[in-house]
Amino acid sequence: MVYKRWKGKKIKPGDPNFDKARWWIEYRLQGRRVHKAVPEARTKAQAERAEISEREANYNRRYNQGSDIGLTTYYDEFYLPWLKEKKRSRVLDAESRVKKLKAFFGNRPLREISRRDVERFQSSLRDKKTKRQTPRKGATVNRYIYLLSAIFSRATLEEVVDFNPCSRFEQEPEAKRERYLMPAERSRLMDVFVDDLEHLRSPVEVSLRVAVSV
Repeated sequence: MVYKRWKGKKIKPGDPNFDKARWWIEYRLQGRRVHKAVPEARTKAQAERAEISEREANYNRRYNQGSDIGLTTYYDEFYLPWLKEKKRSRVLDAESRVKKLKAFFGNRPLREISRRDVERFQSSLRDKKTKRQTPRKGATVNRYIYLLSAIFSRATLEEVVDFNPCSRFEQEPEAKRERYLMPAERSRLMDVFVDDLEHLRSPVEVSLRVAVSV
Protein backbone atom coordinates (compact mmCIF):
# COMPACT_ATOMS: atom_id res chain seq x y z
CA MET A 1 0.00 0.00 0.00
CA VAL A 2 1.25 3.49 -0.81
CA TYR A 3 -0.13 6.74 0.55
CA LYS A 4 0.87 10.25 1.51
CA ARG A 5 1.46 11.32 5.08
CA TRP A 6 1.57 14.80 6.58
CA LYS A 7 2.65 15.42 10.19
CA GLY A 8 1.99 11.84 11.21
CA LYS A 9 -1.41 11.47 9.52
CA LYS A 10 -2.48 9.82 6.28
CA ILE A 11 -3.99 12.26 3.83
CA LYS A 12 -5.86 11.91 0.57
CA PRO A 13 -5.91 13.89 -2.70
CA GLY A 14 -7.70 17.16 -2.10
CA ASP A 15 -5.99 17.81 1.21
CA PRO A 16 -4.36 21.28 1.16
CA ASN A 17 -1.01 19.72 2.14
CA PHE A 18 -1.14 16.84 -0.34
CA ASP A 19 1.48 18.22 -2.71
CA LYS A 20 3.91 18.94 0.13
CA ALA A 21 3.46 15.57 1.86
CA ARG A 22 5.76 12.58 1.41
CA TRP A 23 4.84 9.25 -0.08
CA TRP A 24 4.99 6.27 2.29
CA ILE A 25 4.94 2.52 1.64
CA GLU A 26 3.50 -0.12 3.93
CA TYR A 27 3.32 -3.90 3.58
CA ARG A 28 3.86 -7.08 5.57
CA LEU A 29 6.48 -9.77 5.02
CA GLN A 30 6.02 -13.00 7.00
CA GLY A 31 4.12 -11.17 9.73
CA ARG A 32 6.60 -8.29 9.95
CA ARG A 33 5.19 -4.85 9.18
CA VAL A 34 7.37 -2.73 6.90
CA HIS A 35 6.52 0.97 7.07
CA LYS A 36 8.79 3.67 5.69
CA ALA A 37 8.90 6.97 3.86
CA VAL A 38 9.96 7.25 0.22
CA PRO A 39 11.26 10.84 0.02
CA GLU A 40 12.56 10.35 -3.54
CA ALA A 41 9.12 9.51 -4.94
CA ARG A 42 7.31 12.39 -6.64
CA THR A 43 4.33 10.45 -7.98
CA LYS A 44 2.18 7.54 -6.82
CA ALA A 45 3.63 5.38 -9.61
CA GLN A 46 7.16 6.02 -8.34
CA ALA A 47 6.09 5.14 -4.79
CA GLU A 48 4.51 1.91 -6.02
CA ARG A 49 7.69 0.96 -7.88
CA ALA A 50 9.69 1.69 -4.72
CA GLU A 51 7.36 -0.59 -2.75
CA ILE A 52 7.88 -3.42 -5.25
CA SER A 53 11.65 -2.99 -5.16
CA GLU A 54 11.71 -2.84 -1.37
CA ARG A 55 9.52 -5.91 -1.04
CA GLU A 56 11.66 -7.92 -3.45
CA ALA A 57 14.87 -6.85 -1.71
CA ASN A 58 13.54 -7.96 1.66
CA TYR A 59 12.24 -11.22 0.19
CA ASN A 60 15.59 -12.02 -1.42
CA ARG A 61 17.49 -11.17 1.74
CA ARG A 62 15.07 -13.21 3.84
CA TYR A 63 14.85 -16.34 1.69
CA ASN A 64 17.80 -16.41 -0.69
CA GLN A 65 20.53 -15.12 1.58
CA GLY A 66 19.35 -16.44 4.94
CA SER A 67 22.37 -18.70 5.32
CA ASP A 68 24.73 -15.73 5.06
CA ILE A 69 22.93 -13.12 7.15
CA GLY A 70 25.09 -11.83 9.98
CA LEU A 71 24.15 -11.25 13.60
CA THR A 72 24.40 -7.46 13.39
CA THR A 73 22.43 -7.29 10.14
CA TYR A 74 19.73 -9.61 11.41
CA TYR A 75 19.36 -7.70 14.67
CA ASP A 76 19.21 -4.26 13.03
CA GLU A 77 17.00 -5.11 10.06
CA PHE A 78 14.74 -7.85 11.42
CA TYR A 79 14.84 -8.48 15.15
CA LEU A 80 14.80 -4.86 16.36
CA PRO A 81 11.88 -3.79 14.10
CA TRP A 82 9.94 -6.85 15.27
CA LEU A 83 10.76 -6.06 18.91
CA LYS A 84 9.61 -2.46 18.53
CA GLU A 85 6.29 -3.62 17.13
CA LYS A 86 5.58 -6.59 19.40
CA LYS A 87 7.47 -6.02 22.66
CA ARG A 88 8.30 -2.34 22.87
CA SER A 89 8.98 -2.47 26.63
CA ARG A 90 12.07 -4.60 25.97
CA VAL A 91 13.68 -2.34 23.38
CA LEU A 92 15.77 -0.21 25.76
CA ASP A 93 17.32 -3.23 27.48
CA ALA A 94 17.98 -4.94 24.16
CA GLU A 95 19.62 -1.86 22.66
CA SER A 96 21.86 -1.54 25.69
CA ARG A 97 22.93 -5.19 25.82
CA VAL A 98 23.27 -5.84 22.11
CA LYS A 99 26.40 -3.65 22.03
CA LYS A 100 28.42 -6.42 23.67
CA LEU A 101 26.94 -9.02 21.33
CA LYS A 102 27.95 -6.96 18.32
CA ALA A 103 31.41 -6.28 19.76
CA PHE A 104 32.05 -10.01 20.31
CA PHE A 105 30.36 -11.61 17.28
CA GLY A 106 30.43 -8.69 14.85
CA ASN A 107 28.44 -9.52 11.73
CA ARG A 108 29.35 -13.18 11.79
CA PRO A 109 26.77 -15.31 9.95
CA LEU A 110 24.17 -16.65 12.36
CA ARG A 111 24.53 -20.18 11.00
CA GLU A 112 28.22 -20.20 11.90
CA ILE A 113 27.71 -19.32 15.58
CA SER A 114 28.01 -22.52 17.60
CA ARG A 115 27.33 -23.47 21.18
CA ARG A 116 31.08 -23.29 21.83
CA ASP A 117 31.07 -19.69 20.56
CA VAL A 118 28.31 -18.85 23.02
CA GLU A 119 30.33 -20.43 25.83
CA ARG A 120 33.31 -18.26 24.89
CA PHE A 121 31.08 -15.19 24.90
CA GLN A 122 29.76 -16.17 28.33
CA SER A 123 33.32 -16.58 29.63
CA SER A 124 34.36 -13.20 28.25
CA LEU A 125 31.60 -11.57 30.27
CA ARG A 126 32.26 -13.57 33.41
CA ASP A 127 35.96 -12.72 33.53
CA LYS A 128 35.51 -8.97 33.03
CA LYS A 129 34.90 -6.30 35.65
CA THR A 130 32.31 -3.56 35.46
CA LYS A 131 33.13 0.14 35.13
CA ARG A 132 33.11 0.25 38.93
CA GLN A 133 35.85 -2.41 38.97
CA THR A 134 33.57 -4.98 40.57
CA PRO A 135 33.03 -8.53 39.26
CA ARG A 136 30.10 -8.76 36.87
CA LYS A 137 27.14 -10.48 38.52
CA GLY A 138 25.91 -13.81 37.26
CA ALA A 139 22.46 -12.33 36.72
CA THR A 140 23.93 -9.72 34.39
CA VAL A 141 25.79 -12.35 32.37
CA ASN A 142 22.58 -14.34 32.07
CA ARG A 143 20.71 -11.32 30.68
CA TYR A 144 23.16 -11.06 27.78
CA ILE A 145 22.72 -14.76 27.02
CA TYR A 146 18.94 -14.35 27.22
CA LEU A 147 19.07 -11.63 24.56
CA LEU A 148 21.26 -13.74 22.28
CA SER A 149 18.90 -16.66 22.77
CA ALA A 150 15.88 -14.48 21.99
CA ILE A 151 17.51 -13.34 18.74
CA PHE A 152 18.21 -16.93 17.71
CA SER A 153 14.72 -18.05 18.72
CA ARG A 154 13.22 -15.44 16.43
CA ALA A 155 15.64 -16.35 13.63
CA THR A 156 14.65 -20.00 14.03
CA LEU A 157 10.96 -19.15 13.73
CA GLU A 158 11.73 -17.21 10.55
CA GLU A 159 13.73 -20.19 9.26
CA VAL A 160 16.91 -18.15 8.98
CA VAL A 161 18.74 -20.70 11.15
CA ASP A 162 17.99 -24.31 12.02
CA PHE A 163 18.70 -24.25 15.76
CA ASN A 164 19.34 -22.02 18.76
CA PRO A 165 22.89 -22.53 20.15
CA CYS A 166 21.74 -21.02 23.46
CA SER A 167 19.08 -23.68 23.97
CA ARG A 168 19.33 -25.41 27.39
CA PHE A 169 22.37 -23.30 28.17
CA GLU A 170 23.85 -23.52 31.66
CA GLN A 171 23.06 -20.33 33.49
CA GLU A 172 25.34 -18.41 35.81
CA PRO A 173 24.49 -18.62 39.51
CA GLU A 174 22.41 -15.65 40.63
CA ALA A 175 22.44 -14.15 44.09
CA LYS A 176 19.08 -14.16 45.83
CA ARG A 177 17.43 -10.76 45.97
CA GLU A 178 15.79 -9.53 49.15
CA ARG A 179 12.47 -7.86 48.53
CA TYR A 180 10.87 -5.39 50.93
CA LEU A 181 7.40 -3.95 50.79
CA MET A 182 7.19 -0.20 50.70
CA PRO A 183 4.67 1.50 53.03
CA ALA A 184 2.23 2.12 50.18
CA GLU A 185 2.53 -1.52 49.08
CA ARG A 186 1.80 -2.70 52.62
CA SER A 187 -1.36 -0.60 52.70
CA ARG A 188 -2.55 -2.04 49.38
CA LEU A 189 -1.77 -5.54 50.61
CA MET A 190 -3.78 -5.10 53.79
CA ASP A 191 -6.73 -3.71 51.84
CA VAL A 192 -7.06 -7.10 50.15
CA PHE A 193 -7.80 -8.94 53.40
CA VAL A 194 -11.53 -8.43 53.62
CA ASP A 195 -14.56 -10.74 53.61
CA ASP A 196 -13.34 -14.31 53.01
CA LEU A 197 -9.71 -13.23 53.42
CA GLU A 198 -10.23 -11.38 56.70
CA HIS A 199 -8.75 -14.28 58.70
CA LEU A 200 -5.37 -13.70 57.00
CA ARG A 201 -5.02 -10.11 58.16
CA SER A 202 -3.62 -10.83 61.64
CA PRO A 203 -0.92 -13.34 60.64
CA VAL A 204 0.22 -11.08 57.78
CA GLU A 205 0.40 -8.07 60.10
CA VAL A 206 2.52 -10.09 62.54
CA SER A 207 4.80 -11.23 59.70
CA LEU A 208 5.29 -7.69 58.50
CA ARG A 209 6.15 -6.47 62.01
CA VAL A 210 8.71 -9.26 62.42
CA ALA A 211 10.29 -8.46 59.05
CA VAL A 212 10.59 -4.77 59.95
CA SER A 213 12.09 -5.50 63.37
CA VAL A 214 14.66 -7.82 61.81
